[in-house]
Amino acid sequence: MSLISTVAAVVGLLASVSVADVPADCRVNEIKGSWLVRRGPGNNDNTITCNENSDVASRDVIQMSLLYPNIVSSAEGHEGNFTLVYNQAFEAYIDGVVYFAFVNWEKTPDYGDVSSIFHCGQTMTGWYHDYDGSNWGCFKAQKMNANEAHIVKEIKKPPVKAEDLPSPADDANGAVDTHADFVQRINAAQNEWQATEYEPWQEEQLDAILKFRTSHGAPDTTSYERTTTDADYFERRQRLLPKVENGENAAISLVVPDTNSRISLAQSAYPESFDWRDVDGVNYVSPVRNQDKCGSCYAFAAAGMLEARIRIESNNALQPVLSPQEVLNCSPYTQGCSGGFSYLVAGKHAKDFGLVEEDCVPYNGAENECPADKYKECTRWKVSHYSYVGGYYGNGDEEAMIKELVENGPMTVGFEVYPDFKAYKIGVYSHTATDPKRSTSDFYEIVNHAVLVVGYGVNETTGTKYWTVKNSWGPWWGMDGYFNIKRGSDEAQIESMPTSATVMLP
Repeated sequence: MSLISTVAAVVGLLASVSVADVPADCRVNEIKGSWLVRRGPGNNDNTITCNENSDVASRDVIQMSLLYPNIVSSAEGHEGNFTLVYNQAFEAYIDGVVYFAFVNWEKTPDYGDVSSIFHCGQTMTGWYHDYDGSNWGCFKAQKMNANEAHIVKEIKKPPVKAEDLPSPADDANGAVDTHADFVQRINAAQNEWQATEYEPWQEEQLDAILKFRTSHGAPDTTSYERTTTDADYFERRQRLLPKVENGENAAISLVVPDTNSRISLAQSAYPESFDWRDVDGVNYVSPVRNQDKCGSCYAFAAAGMLEARIRIESNNALQPVLSPQEVLNCSPYTQGCSGGFSYLVAGKHAKDFGLVEEDCVPYNGAENECPADKYKECTRWKVSHYSYVGGYYGNGDEEAMIKELVENGPMTVGFEVYPDFKAYKIGVYSHTATDPKRSTSDFYEIVNHAVLVVGYGVNETTGTKYWTVKNSWGPWWGMDGYFNIKRGSDEAQIESMPTSATVMLP
């Protein structure tokens, strides 16, 4: 395949790799409340399969309450922490046990073209295990409030809305515009970054881009009750919550600091610019790779974060290249080439199972059957802790991200790929259309692509602050596979779900 053909094919497929996971849309105000958790036997190891046929009732039934914004409590009054995983799952730490499950959803006859059915008051069969990774079992949970437990919701794809700066397929006259005209309009509309003409896009490729871009659509948020005011929401996002870790395998506890103890970038010792590719002349970031036509950006971003952090922790003595393919083939926490979340790969999968090296399971850009031994012979790289930056989904911000980046290494993020981004070549990207920002109610912000933040800086000419980000579309795209994006304003939701993990060295 030629470079030009690869560009068009890849960007057409990857615009939704982070969101095309399970077709559900559950917010924190729908997940919070009291739950009954039915557990099956807990004396298994991590090879247990948890699905609709699993035993989820023979051990016991317990009660837990998920409290706003991230506290879980037991019937006995013990407390722990929980987080949403985007709008599709939750993970809770309580009484020495970790619980993880996706919300319950069902395919409908027109699924994939029109809609899906989901239940925010019920889970699919999920996994639980002790903090130390022992005593695995399966569980299902359901809201104790019968009305909440049995609410059925439908999510439909909205019609594609033309933007002020349209993509070629959005031409005002209904004709497919040329890529050259599209690039010209982008470059004429602003002077912060430059778009380039990789090639004139084929009409069918443009159709594919728009299809993937709206594969699950932007949910209608008007029916969701707001739990806080906008002022409360943005004030909460400006906090920097330090982690308190109780032992190697403990849950993460969060302490909200006093106003006087909050870290301010203006008062901090962090440099004005920083890049893990050049720390006193040393590069700690692994090479840019190409995910090809598979929606595996989340696995590449996760692998890239762990690769960089292993290099940092070992002072570059260890430089493994990790395998996204093993994640596609074997991880129970992702949907293969249909999408996933870096939190569940660099975090949960890496802690529960570990990532193997590329040489053991080479990337082929397709979902393959996981072998019975699950690549038992492969060396596995694991993490001891993981979390969303800020402690839970929706609580990240610029300050917390800079602190995490400088002190611990590159971190994964999600953001929304708009049509103009695919033509990016150089500069500080910001979306060139003036359409309003997507939903931010109850922390939720639409993202559809996962990447790796490796640094930050300030444009010397314009003064614009930016993040430096590693993509997974190959070194021929952008600035040798990297891009800069506006920092501090949550551009394209880039600051909405940063993830971190602590690697374990041999």
